[in-house]
Amino acid sequence: MKWIGIAIALGLFGCSQSPSTPNSPAQGDGGSSSVVKPASGLCDGLTFEAQRRGTGDQPVGERFLAENGYDFLVIDADCRFWVQERPNAGVKEGTLIAEAASRLSARLRLTEWPTYVGAYTVPLCDGSASVISFGGQLITVSPVCHGADNAERVTPILEAVRSTIEELSKTGTAVGRARYQLIAEGTFDEGGLTSSAPAYQRAPKWPLSISAAEVATPYVVANTTPEAVVAHTVEGDDATKLWDIVSAYTRGEIGVPGYFVPVLDDTGHGYRLFARGSVPFEDASGTWRVR
Repeated sequence: MKWIGIAIALGLFGCSQSPSTPNSPAQGDGGSSSVVKPASGLCDGLTFEAQRRGTGDQPVGERFLAENGYDFLVIDADCRFWVQERPNAGVKEGTLIAEAASRLSARLRLTEWPTYVGAYTVPLCDGSASVISFGGQLITVSPVCHGADNAERVTPILEAVRSTIEELSKTGTAVGRARYQLIAEGTFDEGGLTSSAPAYQRAPKWPLSISAAEVATPYVVANTTPEAVVAHTVEGDDATKLWDIVSAYTRGEIGVPGYFVPVLDDTGHGYRLFARGSVPFEDASGTWRVR
């Protein structure tokens, strides 16, 4: 289920904040309004979370990029927000001003939230699933092959979430953390590519001081045992260096769109780079889920 975008005019003050873990609201049952009675709106004691997750099988790199959602939005009880517009766009953070929080609360229909809580479906055999929580009370929209199409009543909320993600991504400050996986290119016999392949056109050198070979997972391992691919977290200048390369790829300056971010080591050997933003409330495995 894709987010549907509409424009929301928000007055925002995008000041960066020291990251901290959002409040942990009581768990709702996903279908009852009696578990937690939502406060009047955002920044009133409860956390708002929205995450659009992938479903079904995904290639190794895509699975990693989307393990915390293709896009997501978190606004904690103190009006601090973290937002990701797409997996390779990084995470932005900031703080909503009171007026913007009030308008956004209305757009998200938070005072009526218990009337929307529940599990909804769309008749798709493939697609992403949306999970949205306010104070621990969940709205879920999932694709079900030949299933019921009953998500129309929560479409305005989905639209408001997506447009807010787009808006806050423009006003927020980049979080200085990145999490990445690096896969060493395979041989021809393994199904790999040579560094002269189009996917490696204009590929830059590996930018970090630690050698690419030291942090990379072999191609054959990544394709046969995806769970064995190691992920690494970097901060500060190292994160900036990775994002500079990812941004060049996104602009179409290197590699082939829709494939992977290419880098080369000092010997000219190719590596496939997958990098995403990292938030302070990830668990030890680098993931988080709407609660």
